Amino acid sequence: MPYSEYELNYIFDKTGGRCIHCRKKLGWSNYGIVGARGAWEVDHSKAVARGGTDYLRNLIPSCIPCNRAKGSQSSRQYNESIFLETIYKHPHRFPELFQRKKRRKAKATFGLEVADANKVLSMPSVIGACVGSVRPKSAAALAGLKAGDIIFEVNGIPIIAAVDLETMLKSMKKGSVVSLVVQRGFIKLKFIAVV
Repeated sequence: MPYSEYELNYIFDKTGGRCIHCRKKLGWSNYGIVGARGAWEVDHSKAVARGGTDYLRNLIPSCIPCNRAKGSQSSRQYNESIFLETIYKHPHRFPELFQRKKRRKAKATFGLEVADANKVLSMPSVIGACVGSVRPKSAAALAGLKAGDIIFEVNGIPIIAAVDLETMLKSMKKGSVVSLVVQRGFIKLKFIAVV
């Protein structure tokens, strides 16, 4: 269907002179010229074969390769397929999609694997560091700590979160004596350990 210059200008400006599908820059003067740089055609957002109309609201600019490849798909369907294909072929262009979320997993500290007690127990009012695991024959194991213990005091200093415990233990010199106040179930226990 032939379009007036006003209609072509309106359609071209809908996307700022870019292909609606691949976002390539289109050349205004290369309308309908196959093989020219920035060549473009008028595309139907909803294909005429699927009940689309020739009203301006249904018309969009598209580079010739995209328009021909789209066929009778809707613009949304075609854009999704292009996007998925682009992600598959060029994952480096979308680093935000492939970033692994770093879980805050506390590192082993003198044989302990710890996490925030309030998160482990799903109780915001609980403070301390919950012991996830104790490495056999480590300083923590020799002191008597067990998985499930909640450490809430070290050398008289309160432990609010796992990070506090890690920081405190890392700052101590090797061979330092540590006093730990721990809750095991409903019982409060005191342990002495050598870092």
